[in-house]
Amino acid sequence: MAVYKYKYRQPMLVGQNLNDAGGYVLKLHEWYLDESKRKEENEFNVTFYYRRKTGQSNLHSTTTVKDNKLRFVVNYWDKLFYSQDSLTSITVVPDEMSRLFNFGEMGFNLLRSYELFLINECENSGKNHVAFLEPFFIMDDKKNELKSIPDEDAEGYITAAIRKFKDNKAFIMIPFYERAHWILVVIVPEYRSVWYLNSKRDFNTSTTMFDLIARAYKNVAGIKLTRINKKCHLQTGNEECGFYVCYHMRLLSELQRQEAIIDDVPLTKHRMDTVRAGICQMIYDAANVKAKK
Repeated sequence: MAVYKYKYRQPMLVGQNLNDAGGYVLKLHEWYLDESKRKEENEFNVTFYYRRKTGQSNLHSTTTVKDNKLRFVVNYWDKLFYSQDSLTSITVVPDEMSRLFNFGEMGFNLLRSYELFLINECENSGKNHVAFLEPFFIMDDKKNELKSIPDEDAEGYITAAIRKFKDNKAFIMIPFYERAHWILVVIVPEYRSVWYLNSKRDFNTSTTMFDLIARAYKNVAGIKLTRINKKCHLQTGNEECGFYVCYHMRLLSELQRQEAIIDDVPLTKHRMDTVRAGICQMIYDAANVKAKK
């Protein structure tokens, strides 16, 4: 799908894409048009914070406002694993909103927003069989090596996550960025395997990420893992991979482990829109709460 090249203060949704929009997609677009009248482009962003909160029996996430900034408090935080001890943030700028509205290339912050959305969905439905890792990992094409954003200890991060989740989660999901393409990597402890859900049939992935996971898992559990190229939905455009990763995460968060069978047909626009709407909801809620203060 072609990405609409927006101009600041001009509509990001146009034509049929605007006609098809509804719910939080339309709400966020209308908020952007209104807010952009009052702010210069370099002043326009939506930043929200999230932190883990231990010792809570309530499974539902809550929101608070402090210093005029929205904070998502993930009470049942063991569905999300990140290396910072207390607080981290997501900032979304107009260019990212434009690409989101028009099913374009998805960046790290939009993927992180959708992971938070899925955590809320899992908590509201009482599901506890999945864990989400931050999409920090990318392949450095020039050096042909794995690195993380920000500069984290990639193997240490994976090792700590495996130690925490290997005995109590069916799926440990990791959005992975290799050569400008998003792939979903899933550790499946029960089957001693690592699934690769790659929405591009002709995209050959390296072994670097699997080698890191396999090495970490063997160090923690003394078990050898098998890599499996898992059947999954296949994209038709060049920039849709982020939406496919998000949708595959949603499917695995909804399915029981024995039901994890995914079609290889392209996603319909309606299914892609469920991803767009979820991310828009997170951004709109952050913007709306902040605007009321």
